[in-house]
Amino acid sequence: MKPAFSVIELLLVAGIISIIVAIAVPNYLDAKVRAQVTQVRLDLNRVEGALNFYFLDTNRFPPLELGLRELEKGPWLGGRPAYDRFKEDSPNPFPSKYLDYGFVDAREARSLTSGQWMGKSSSSLSQEITQDEKKVWVVSSVGPERVITLTGSNLPTPYDPTNGILSPGKIYRVGQP
Repeated sequence: MKPAFSVIELLLVAGIISIIVAIAVPNYLDAKVRAQVTQVRLDLNRVEGALNFYFLDTNRFPPLELGLRELEKGPWLGGRPAYDRFKEDSPNPFPSKYLDYGFVDAREARSLTSGQWMGKSSSSLSQEITQDEKKVWVVSSVGPERVITLTGSNLPTPYDPTNGILSPGKIYRVGQP
């Protein structure tokens, strides 16, 4: 008689392997989302620097009609477009693959930096934005949940990973008021 595995031994091994897979796959997917969030935050920091240098060079921020594409024309972004990686591979029909760019009232930005995004986006601004107008720029990503927010509507709360990896909310960067 040849030595062989019994059905119980095979079922036990299959059960152990399925438990390991059940633990490993969600952790892998969570790690992938965390890495994407980190990359978006780094991109937002890069865009913040580009916006500040653009303002120093031109004495204005890029016009809303052109958005962040304006920064690609010069040396400000170093040849790398400001794409939102959560829009790039999304099946949703986003109007643009770029990070969202707009202006908010400085008072709303103060509440925004404290974690509450209660203001409205202002899309009807002139090209010239000065400190006297009390407007600050906001650059944001749709976040891992990929929720479309229409311009002028109430903006969602900021993305918070403590609410779960696919927490609703945007990842954003705000200019200093």
